[in-house]
Amino acid sequence: MPSRYVNYLNSRVHLDQYFVSVHEYYRKQEKNCPVYHFQSPELEYRSELVRWLKALQKELNFSTLALHLAVHLMDFFMDNHMIPIEKLSRVALVCVLTAVNFEDLDGALPRLQALCEKIGHEYNRKDIIEVQTKVLEFYKFHIGRPTVAHFTHIYSAFIVDFMDLDGTIGGNQDSLCIEYYDNAQTHICKLLDRCLNEVQYLKFEQSLVAAVFILAVRKSLELFPCWTKMLQCITGYSLEDLHPCIALYNTLQSPEGQISASDFELSTSDDSGYTTSGSCNSPQPNHSNTI
Repeated sequence: MPSRYVNYLNSRVHLDQYFVSVHEYYRKQEKNCPVYHFQSPELEYRSELVRWLKALQKELNFSTLALHLAVHLMDFFMDNHMIPIEKLSRVALVCVLTAVNFEDLDGALPRLQALCEKIGHEYNRKDIIEVQTKVLEFYKFHIGRPTVAHFTHIYSAFIVDFMDLDGTIGGNQDSLCIEYYDNAQTHICKLLDRCLNEVQYLKFEQSLVAAVFILAVRKSLELFPCWTKMLQCITGYSLEDLHPCIALYNTLQSPEGQISASDFELSTSDDSGYTTSGSCNSPQPNHSNTI
């Protein structure tokens, strides 16, 4: 059996068994995440740091989940600290090291010295340990934070259903469903890559952004209605819940990629260099202190 068939079937079987508990855990962790205030004094350097982290992922081949977690850790740490410009890359590197060690059990990065040589940066071990200590203490050593990539990963197993293919003429429904699933994964990868560039998505809960991405991918695949009752049940979001994030999504897309009102029809079927304002759960960052 081709590997793509195995991947599809495994995703459905695995998530059908564990989806409820995994999703409940992710949503609980999401509720505990702090509000992002867009108040980092170094916010203007974010896009450059994200580009660097993406390049690092291609060079070192760590997972998309690890990349998104690294950017998440970096974003909220920066939002609550004043960081000298020369230390920003150190923070980004520490967030990658932390995220990869957490997400990729079989994808260990090279030793620090080899890693620094590989990426062309000179950091001594003491500096890295100092920064990593500050990052871990800020998060109270709890770094298992669900991102858009985490939610999209579990929602994507349900992005195509056999009910979508009712009335299809010709072809095997199993094969067609898997073909749609393959195409959906391509679209999802592109959206997950682009969304890292858009800090505005942090206005919303990450599960909500993931739900909008699922809707957008179904539109791209011409699967209508774009938002079914099954997806509403799985994600916990109604179409009305999605509207604010859809508005942001549309501002970031070309006209042909936008989600229109006609897509909203719902199926009726039953289917030390740092100063901190406090911990990551502090209600409001304060950057008045300087180094």
